[in-house]
Formats: sequence, C-alpha cells, structure tokens
Amino acid sequence: MNPAVTLLRRMSLVVALLAVVLTPTFAGAQAPPPGTDPGIGIRLTEAPENRRNDPRATRYIVDHVKAGTTFSRGIEVTNGTDRDVTVNLYAAAATLQNGEFIPASGRAANELSGWTKIEPAALTIAKGGRARATVTVAVPGDATPGERYAVALAELPPPPGQGLVGLASRVGVRMYLSVGPGDEPTTDFDLETFKPINEDGKPGVAIHSCNTGGRALDLGGSVKLEKGPAGISAGPFASSQPATFSPGQCADLKILLDPQLPRGPWDATATLKSGAREKTAQATITFPEPGQDVPPVKAESAGTSDRPLVAAGAVGLFVLVAAAAFTLWRRRLRAAAAA
Repeated sequence: MNPAVTLLRRMSLVVALLAVVLTPTFAGAQAPPPGTDPGIGIRLTEAPENRRNDPRATRYIVDHVKAGTTFSRGIEVTNGTDRDVTVNLYAAAATLQNGEFIPASGRAANELSGWTKIEPAALTIAKGGRARATVTVAVPGDATPGERYAVALAELPPPPGQGLVGLASRVGVRMYLSVGPGDEPTTDFDLETFKPINEDGKPGVAIHSCNTGGRALDLGGSVKLEKGPAGISAGPFASSQPATFSPGQCADLKILLDPQLPRGPWDATATLKSGAREKTAQATITFPEPGQDVPPVKAESAGTSDRPLVAAGAVGLFVLVAAAAFTLWRRRLRAAAAA
C-alpha cells in the first residue's frame, strides 16, 4: 500500500478517536445510589445543550428565554422510605434573602410558578423506587423583562395516622428564569472584603461579595492560606454551601477552617465562582479570639476567568489535528512524486 495513503488512514483514525473522546455529552446530575436517601429525593434528568458550561444547569432549571417561549425539563423523584408513597408535584414561589434561596410556604404563587405546570401532578412510587415527571414553563407573550425565581416541588404528605398535626416533607429543584429579548444578561460579581471570624474556637472568613451582573448567583468556592506563622500554608478549605443572591444584592459567603490553625497573620486567597464565572481575590488576615469582633479587610482582585466551552475546545483541537494530517499527507505525496 502507498505509504502516504497508510499515513492518511492512521491520522484519520487519530482524528476520529479524538472526536469521540473530546466531544462532551450533557445531562442532568447523577442519580443518588438506591437506599441512600432516607426520605424522598428529586433531581433533573436533562438540561439545555446551550448551557453545557454552566454547572448549575445540571442541578437547577436555569435559562434565559424570550417572552412567548415554552420549554420543558425532565425530573425524577426517588422514594427512600420504607413504604410505598404518593408524592404531590407542584411549583411554588421562591425569594432570595440574606444569601439564601427560600421557597414559599405551602403553594404560594408568583409569576414563574403560575407559568409552570408539572405533569403528572402526583406520582405513586414503590419503596426504593423512582418515577419521572415533566416540568413545563409557558412564558406569556406579554411577560416583562427580568429574572424570576420559583421551585418545582415534590411533597410527601404526613404518614397515615398523624392527621392534621403531621408534617409534610418537601424537596425541590430551584428555578432561575430570565425573560427578555436578545442575549442573556451577564453573570458577574465583585469580591469586596474578607472578614476574619471565630465561631466557638473555629476560625473562618466571611467573604463579602456583590452581584454586579444581571443573573442571580449561587456563589461558592474555597480559601487557601499561605505565608502563615513559620511560613506554613493550609487549605484550600471549601465552602459548605453557596450564597445565593439576586442582581444588585450583596451577601457574605462564610467559610470555616481548621480549629487547629494559628491566628496568623496569613495571606488568604479566595477563589469563588458561580456558573462559568470565576474570580480570585487576596487579603492579609489574622483570626480573632473567640467572641472578638475585628473589622473586614479590603480584598485585592487577583484574576477573573470564565469556564471555556468544552465543545469549542474539542472542535478546535479536532480541526488542528485534521489540518496536521492533511499537511503531512500532501508532503508525503510530493516526496513520492519527486522520487
């Protein structure tokens, strides 16, 4: 066989393998292992392809649409109880307050929950089983621009025999919907101050951030400590849960650290992100004694980045490899012709 043809075939195989390995798939979050949830659980089973660079989209219903748009998302409800159950499904209003996403009590409604329908409205799930439903959002054509919040809920009524005094349990999938023409509003935030804290002998830092973009934030991340006493380093230490706040709001993300850490001083570096947006800031801090209050320290910006689209990187590498294969093939043909 012609050596040039053999080379071309080999390079084509490499290109094909790279295409398979590097082309990403995008789906909902992994289902919890059977039997690990003592009650009921809920998760998304699908997410929009155009949000593959937003890790929130595998957990929550996050989207930007024009007025008049209708779209759907699949959800799955699991039964981790010791009996067969019937679960009610519905949407309720939600608000963002003091860095938290707060579902309304009962079936209190707002615009977004009113646009949302979950089918079926109830699921009977066997012990240890799971079942699926569809969340459909129909945005009216006269909807005004802006972001709305709601939650798609699965509610388990009180066990038989508890009557009116029994408590229902609910789990939900958050909904963040931006409505408006054109491109989606930006996601952005500023890291403003680091406040050293000490809670019952456990040092930590409260990072004060402000939402300067047009979408709500689920802000989480970590803190790393360097150049401490005797030159030691520690961390990174991750936040236990995100701070959630809407455009124009500010909130503190509290990260508690190892109680064995000396007070400092330390060079602290915080790396926080929401969706694809990531920012890093630094400050020199000293932890207070228990019960002592110290003023916050101004944060100095140390970088901003956005998570790149994996698909774009894969396509780009695919093109480069294909171009290299073509160039090598042409060179071999020319060498063979000149021989």
